[in-house]
Amino acid sequence: MLIPLPEPQHGDDKRQRERDAARTLVAEVFGDSSRIAHHTDGAPYVDTHPYIPISISHSDSTCALAIAGDGCRSIGIDIERPRMQLRRVATKFLTDDEYSVLGRLDEDGQLDYLLKKWTAKEAVYKAARTPGLGLKEIRVADDFSHAEIPTGVYSLSYHRFCNGEILCMAIYG
Repeated sequence: MLIPLPEPQHGDDKRQRERDAARTLVAEVFGDSSRIAHHTDGAPYVDTHPYIPISISHSDSTCALAIAGDGCRSIGIDIERPRMQLRRVATKFLTDDEYSVLGRLDEDGQLDYLLKKWTAKEAVYKAARTPGLGLKEIRVADDFSHAEIPTGVYSLSYHRFCNGEILCMAIYG
């Protein structure tokens, strides 16, 4: 489920707008009395439904809420817009093999590749809820269909929005 973030007003607190949007989504799905709480590892859950895995992500313009269906043990999402910062931090999240692929792509291909790798790794990180898991330990398949960590395999799905943002969802189970 998605909701646009309100346009920023002078002096607005971006984090507060994100929290308000996430609360709105949770209330729409789970009811007005439901609130977002956090497990000890920081992962969110809905206080009235603590055993239903959820994930929340924000971009500059959108707040997304993912809810795991029956049989899914965990879920993670990440939504990002294309941005040059991904090039500057690529060595911090790409494996050596992934980095070598990056070097063979043209400029547009590189930004798309980085965006898909970053959102996949962030989504898997959220779903895995594994303290100390490094982004380089998350191996995203060349076809972007799944990702592996030492303890399991996560199915990946992507949605690209008309403004260039990409949402990646990682599901385990």
